[in-house]
Amino acid sequence: MENHHVVDACLTKVLARQAITLEEARHLQSFTEPSDIVYLAQAANRIREHYMGDMADLCSLVNAKSG
Repeated sequence: MENHHVVDACLTKVLARQAITLEEARHLQSFTEPSDIVYLAQAANRIREHYMGDMADLCSLVNAKSG
């Protein structure tokens, strides 16, 4: 559960446009438990939604020879 507290603290900082510390980043990187990784991914998604919304831009390249 301690890992979830670190994720929550980092999430709060990032949403307030503050940088996380190197120590916090290393702690996030050290997660090995699937539940911690899922919790971290959910927090990352909240950050993405906060700054980018729920829209996605897609680009594609089409080969001119094949149409």
